[in-house]
Amino acid sequence: MNAQPALLGLLALLMAAPVAAQLDDQAPWPTANHDYRHTSRSPHKGPAALHIKWTFAAGGTVWGPSVGRDGVIYVPSDDGNLYALNPDGVEKWRFDLESRVSANVSYAVGQHVALAADGTIYATGMSLFAVNHDGTEKWRFNAPGVPGKTPGLTGFQSPMIGPDGTVYQSSTDGTLYALNPADGSVKWSKQFTAGVRIQAPISFTAEGNPLVSLRK
Repeated sequence: MNAQPALLGLLALLMAAPVAAQLDDQAPWPTANHDYRHTSRSPHKGPAALHIKWTFAAGGTVWGPSVGRDGVIYVPSDDGNLYALNPDGVEKWRFDLESRVSANVSYAVGQHVALAADGTIYATGMSLFAVNHDGTEKWRFNAPGVPGKTPGLTGFQSPMIGPDGTVYQSSTDGTLYALNPADGSVKWSKQFTAGVRIQAPISFTAEGNPLVSLRK
Protein backbone atom coordinates (compact mmCIF):
# COMPACT_ATOMS: atom_id res chain seq x y z
CA MET A 1 0.00 0.00 0.00
CA ASN A 2 1.36 3.41 -0.90
CA ALA A 3 1.92 5.81 1.95
CA GLN A 4 -0.47 8.73 1.97
CA PRO A 5 1.38 11.93 1.11
CA ALA A 6 1.29 14.64 3.74
CA LEU A 7 0.63 17.31 1.14
CA LEU A 8 -2.90 16.78 -0.13
CA GLY A 9 -2.81 19.38 -2.83
CA LEU A 10 -2.46 22.94 -3.96
CA LEU A 11 -5.74 24.65 -4.76
CA ALA A 12 -6.00 27.85 -6.75
CA LEU A 13 -9.28 29.61 -5.93
CA LEU A 14 -10.61 31.75 -8.75
CA MET A 15 -11.32 35.37 -7.91
CA ALA A 16 -11.78 38.64 -9.74
CA ALA A 17 -8.77 40.06 -11.56
CA PRO A 18 -6.61 42.23 -9.28
CA VAL A 19 -6.93 45.97 -9.57
CA ALA A 20 -3.89 47.15 -7.62
CA ALA A 21 -1.12 45.83 -5.42
CA GLN A 22 -2.14 46.42 -1.80
CA LEU A 23 0.85 45.00 0.01
CA ASP A 24 3.13 47.92 0.79
CA ASP A 25 5.55 47.64 -2.13
CA GLN A 26 7.55 50.53 -0.67
CA ALA A 27 8.36 48.48 2.42
CA PRO A 28 11.63 46.49 2.45
CA TRP A 29 9.91 43.35 3.79
CA PRO A 30 6.12 43.72 4.05
CA THR A 31 5.09 40.11 4.72
CA ALA A 32 6.21 36.52 5.13
CA ASN A 33 8.79 35.55 2.51
CA HIS A 34 8.70 39.12 1.13
CA ASP A 35 5.92 39.13 -1.50
CA TYR A 36 2.68 37.64 -2.86
CA ARG A 37 4.46 34.61 -4.30
CA HIS A 38 6.77 34.08 -1.32
CA THR A 39 10.00 34.31 -3.28
CA SER A 40 11.98 35.27 -0.14
CA ARG A 41 14.10 37.48 -2.39
CA SER A 42 14.96 41.05 -1.45
CA PRO A 43 15.98 43.69 -4.01
CA HIS A 44 18.59 44.94 -1.53
CA LYS A 45 22.12 43.63 -1.09
CA GLY A 46 23.09 42.42 2.35
CA PRO A 47 26.19 43.53 4.25
CA ALA A 48 29.56 42.07 3.29
CA ALA A 49 30.28 41.20 6.93
CA LEU A 50 27.68 40.32 9.56
CA HIS A 51 27.68 41.69 13.08
CA ILE A 52 25.09 42.23 15.80
CA LYS A 53 23.81 45.80 15.69
CA TRP A 54 21.33 45.46 18.53
CA THR A 55 19.14 42.89 20.28
CA PHE A 56 15.60 43.02 21.64
CA ALA A 57 14.20 40.62 24.25
CA ALA A 58 10.46 39.93 24.20
CA GLY A 59 8.61 37.90 26.80
CA GLY A 60 8.46 34.80 24.61
CA THR A 61 9.60 33.30 21.33
CA VAL A 62 9.62 35.85 18.53
CA TRP A 63 8.68 35.00 14.95
CA GLY A 64 9.44 36.39 11.51
CA PRO A 65 9.74 40.18 11.37
CA SER A 66 8.21 42.45 8.75
CA VAL A 67 9.78 45.82 7.97
CA GLY A 68 7.78 48.94 7.06
CA ARG A 69 8.75 51.66 4.63
CA ASP A 70 9.85 53.86 7.54
CA GLY A 71 12.14 51.14 8.86
CA VAL A 72 9.87 50.17 11.77
CA ILE A 73 10.09 46.43 12.48
CA TYR A 74 6.95 44.48 13.38
CA VAL A 75 7.42 41.17 15.15
CA PRO A 76 4.87 38.92 16.89
CA SER A 77 5.84 37.04 20.04
CA ASP A 78 4.45 34.06 21.92
CA ASP A 79 4.09 36.33 24.93
CA GLY A 80 0.90 37.48 23.17
CA ASN A 81 2.13 40.81 21.86
CA LEU A 82 2.88 42.38 18.53
CA TYR A 83 5.95 44.59 18.93
CA ALA A 84 6.77 47.64 16.83
CA LEU A 85 10.47 48.41 17.06
CA ASN A 86 12.28 51.49 15.81
CA PRO A 87 15.23 50.84 13.46
CA ASP A 88 17.59 51.11 16.46
CA GLY A 89 15.75 48.30 18.29
CA VAL A 90 13.94 50.53 20.78
CA GLU A 91 10.33 49.54 21.39
CA LYS A 92 7.89 51.99 19.81
CA TRP A 93 4.71 50.31 20.98
CA ARG A 94 3.23 46.90 21.67
CA PHE A 95 -0.23 45.59 20.83
CA ASP A 96 -1.97 42.88 22.86
CA LEU A 97 -2.97 40.03 20.52
CA GLU A 98 -4.91 38.43 23.41
CA SER A 99 -2.99 35.21 22.89
CA ARG A 100 -1.89 33.31 25.97
CA VAL A 101 -0.66 29.86 26.93
CA SER A 102 -3.07 27.88 29.08
CA ALA A 103 -2.81 24.45 30.70
CA ASN A 104 -4.65 22.84 27.78
CA VAL A 105 -4.06 24.87 24.63
CA SER A 106 -1.19 27.01 23.39
CA TYR A 107 -2.85 30.06 21.88
CA ALA A 108 0.04 30.83 19.55
CA VAL A 109 0.29 33.99 17.54
CA GLY A 110 0.66 34.03 13.78
CA GLN A 111 4.28 33.68 12.70
CA HIS A 112 4.21 36.76 10.45
CA VAL A 113 2.29 40.00 10.01
CA ALA A 114 1.29 41.64 6.73
CA LEU A 115 1.78 45.35 6.05
CA ALA A 116 -0.68 47.19 3.82
CA ALA A 117 0.11 50.23 1.69
CA ASP A 118 -2.26 52.37 3.79
CA GLY A 119 -0.22 51.67 6.94
CA THR A 120 -2.48 48.97 8.41
CA ILE A 121 -0.73 46.04 10.10
CA TYR A 122 -2.54 42.68 10.07
CA ALA A 123 -1.59 40.28 12.87
CA THR A 124 -3.17 37.14 14.28
CA GLY A 125 -3.62 36.08 17.90
CA MET A 126 -6.94 34.96 19.37
CA SER A 127 -8.44 37.16 16.64
CA LEU A 128 -7.21 38.60 13.39
CA PHE A 129 -6.41 42.21 14.24
CA ALA A 130 -6.14 45.16 11.88
CA VAL A 131 -3.81 47.55 13.71
CA ASN A 132 -3.29 51.20 12.83
CA HIS A 133 0.22 52.55 12.31
CA ASP A 134 0.12 54.16 15.78
CA GLY A 135 -0.61 50.82 17.48
CA THR A 136 -4.37 51.28 18.00
CA GLU A 137 -6.96 48.72 16.96
CA LYS A 138 -8.81 49.30 13.69
CA TRP A 139 -10.96 46.15 13.71
CA ARG A 140 -10.84 42.47 14.62
CA PHE A 141 -12.19 39.26 13.11
CA ASN A 142 -13.02 36.04 14.96
CA ALA A 143 -13.43 32.59 13.40
CA PRO A 144 -15.38 29.74 15.07
CA GLY A 145 -12.63 27.09 14.92
CA VAL A 146 -13.16 23.43 15.83
CA PRO A 147 -16.15 23.09 18.21
CA GLY A 148 -15.05 21.90 21.66
CA LYS A 149 -11.37 21.74 20.69
CA THR A 150 -9.52 24.83 19.57
CA PRO A 151 -10.40 28.46 18.95
CA GLY A 152 -10.47 29.54 15.34
CA LEU A 153 -7.22 31.40 14.97
CA THR A 154 -4.62 29.50 16.98
CA GLY A 155 -1.85 27.33 15.63
CA PHE A 156 0.33 29.83 13.78
CA GLN A 157 -2.17 30.95 11.14
CA SER A 158 -0.80 34.11 9.53
CA PRO A 159 -2.75 36.72 7.54
CA MET A 160 -2.00 37.66 3.95
CA ILE A 161 -3.09 40.56 1.73
CA GLY A 162 -4.17 39.76 -1.82
CA PRO A 163 -3.30 41.80 -4.90
CA ASP A 164 -6.76 43.42 -4.83
CA GLY A 165 -6.47 44.35 -1.13
CA THR A 166 -8.54 41.44 0.19
CA VAL A 167 -7.25 40.13 3.52
CA TYR A 168 -7.00 36.34 3.77
CA GLN A 169 -7.02 34.40 7.03
CA SER A 170 -7.12 30.64 7.53
CA SER A 171 -8.77 28.98 10.52
CA THR A 172 -8.11 25.81 12.51
CA ASP A 173 -11.27 24.17 11.14
CA GLY A 174 -9.84 24.25 7.59
CA THR A 175 -11.69 27.36 6.44
CA LEU A 176 -10.17 30.14 4.35
CA TYR A 177 -11.76 33.56 4.89
CA ALA A 178 -11.58 36.48 2.46
CA LEU A 179 -12.18 39.74 4.35
CA ASN A 180 -12.87 43.34 3.41
CA PRO A 181 -9.88 45.46 4.48
CA ALA A 182 -12.10 48.40 5.48
CA ASP A 183 -14.01 46.67 8.28
CA GLY A 184 -13.08 42.96 8.46
CA SER A 185 -16.43 41.77 7.12
CA VAL A 186 -16.45 38.44 5.29
CA LYS A 187 -16.49 38.66 1.49
CA TRP A 188 -16.53 34.88 1.13
CA SER A 189 -15.26 31.75 2.85
CA LYS A 190 -14.32 28.25 1.76
CA GLN A 191 -14.19 25.26 4.11
CA PHE A 192 -12.14 22.31 2.95
CA THR A 193 -12.36 18.63 3.94
CA ALA A 194 -12.79 17.98 7.66
CA GLY A 195 -9.48 17.28 9.36
CA VAL A 196 -7.48 19.14 6.76
CA ARG A 197 -5.23 21.99 7.87
CA ILE A 198 -4.40 24.98 5.71
CA GLN A 199 -0.69 25.64 5.64
CA ALA A 200 -0.12 29.32 6.32
CA PRO A 201 0.61 31.76 4.89
CA ILE A 202 -1.08 31.36 1.54
CA SER A 203 0.46 32.65 -1.69
CA PHE A 204 -0.93 33.80 -5.04
CA THR A 205 -0.74 32.85 -8.68
CA ALA A 206 0.44 35.29 -11.35
CA GLU A 207 -3.25 36.03 -12.03
CA GLY A 208 -3.84 37.00 -8.39
CA ASN A 209 -5.73 33.88 -7.30
CA PRO A 210 -5.06 32.57 -3.76
CA LEU A 211 -2.99 29.40 -3.72
CA VAL A 212 -3.72 27.15 -0.75
CA SER A 213 -1.62 24.27 0.54
CA LEU A 214 -3.55 21.58 2.43
CA ARG A 215 -2.15 19.06 4.92
CA LYS A 216 -3.63 16.39 7.17
